Amino acid sequence: MYKHVSKVLAALLVAGALSIAADARAELLMYEPFDYSGSNLEGQKGTSESGLETVSGWDDNATQPANAWGAAGTVTLSDDDTSLSHFDLLGPKGDRINDTGTGYATQGLSGFSVDLGSGTYYMSALFKGEAMVQFCSSLHTRTGFGISDGEFTVGMYPGICAAASATYSDDGEYSDTETYFLVAKLIAGSEDSWDLKVYDSSMSIDRSEPGSFDLTHADTSNVDQTYLALGLFDSVAGQVDEIRVGETWADVTPIPEPSTFVLMAMALLGMLVWRWRK
Repeated sequence: MYKHVSKVLAALLVAGALSIAADARAELLMYEPFDYSGSNLEGQKGTSESGLETVSGWDDNATQPANAWGAAGTVTLSDDDTSLSHFDLLGPKGDRINDTGTGYATQGLSGFSVDLGSGTYYMSALFKGEAMVQFCSSLHTRTGFGISDGEFTVGMYPGICAAASATYSDDGEYSDTETYFLVAKLIAGSEDSWDLKVYDSSMSIDRSEPGSFDLTHADTSNVDQTYLALGLFDSVAGQVDEIRVGETWADVTPIPEPSTFVLMAMALLGMLVWRWRK
């Protein structure tokens, strides 16, 4: 009897923990974990996951927009089943972008677009080295965020864009060997407002939207952004992973709640009790 009760208890605790962990991940407009096989990004396409909208296949070595960096080139995957990670995020999945040269790749968005005429959007990604995550139109009017020339950037490209100095906060300076979690906020309208929050690998991520950001930028464009783009540079190797787009801060910051850890610990304890009695 004890064995049966312990087994049922463990199963219920595991189910509860997994349910809370799933609930911690809010609704998304887009999620790109680069959960692919092989080292070639060309033609790779995400599969539907929990009803999330996915994007079309990647077009690697794509034609670059005007005033872009360097020449077009391929963008490669790590092909090692290892993701970029941050201690304060729920576990990432799949591979990651891992490129040592200039590259540019695009894919069409599915089910939504980044409308620069109206709406509020939140975007996040993990970065190491230098790379840009951008959203662009067929005319290659671009908006986005990332790291370029040793500076964190967010805003409109080409044209004026906001850029941080190498010192991004009181906690340290930019390093091309550090993994950063960047969260961008876009309020689209007659004048688009951009904000960027930077977290290095030692910083806890805000559980709710912070009252201030590290970078701000304003620009004007009513162009509908229907493509996701990746830009890599030949000066510093770049890695990108876990790109998310949502409509709230919680959508793009999958942070484990304390209760999740409690339930997981209880589930583990239940499993240990069951195995011991067995």
